[in-house]
Amino acid sequence: MRPQKTERLWRFLTRRHARRRKRRARVSRDAISEKAHISQRSGVADARETVGHWEADLVICKRSCPVLVLHERKIRITLMSRLAGKTAAETIAAMMATFRRLDPRMRGSVTFDNDTCFARHMLLRGMLSATTYFCDAYASWQKGGGENANGRIRRWLPRGTHLDEISEQDIQEIAMTINLTPRKCLAYRSPVEAFLSELGRDVEIRFV
Repeated sequence: MRPQKTERLWRFLTRRHARRRKRRARVSRDAISEKAHISQRSGVADARETVGHWEADLVICKRSCPVLVLHERKIRITLMSRLAGKTAAETIAAMMATFRRLDPRMRGSVTFDNDTCFARHMLLRGMLSATTYFCDAYASWQKGGGENANGRIRRWLPRGTHLDEISEQDIQEIAMTINLTPRKCLAYRSPVEAFLSELGRDVEIRFV
């Protein structure tokens, strides 16, 4: 293969960056109270050794309500939920509804950026015993798993998408497609298979 071609193969990557870009954290001006810094997150969560550690974000498209994205660090499963708006109350209500449907073992921690829609994070601590952490200001890349998940979702929901024209069923089909895709980091299992395995329900999904 000619050198000039190999130098441009980065264009076919999911995130399409020629190389990782170095970024510096800036000073936060938000008013979110009782935050724990991401540096306090446990070593097993950072190393992806145990399940139940999530990273949260919003996918925002053109003139429409956002989609809440919850990405689990170890098994890489991604959960999506359309929000009625971007307020802290609406965001925490969607998160609580999602986490209550999960096995308690899957509620270890959640890491956020500094968007004020996550201002009511303490409800997760008080009602579900989930620890919450926050990235540095303007440094959402510190929760890289969630950012990578958002990059995958953008294949179906680019920024110019009118989400009002996308049904909830469509959003869940996007999530299921992502979760049924085998990953090299999971020994070529899908996130769904890894999730069920953690719950003691080993299955093998085949596509014929």
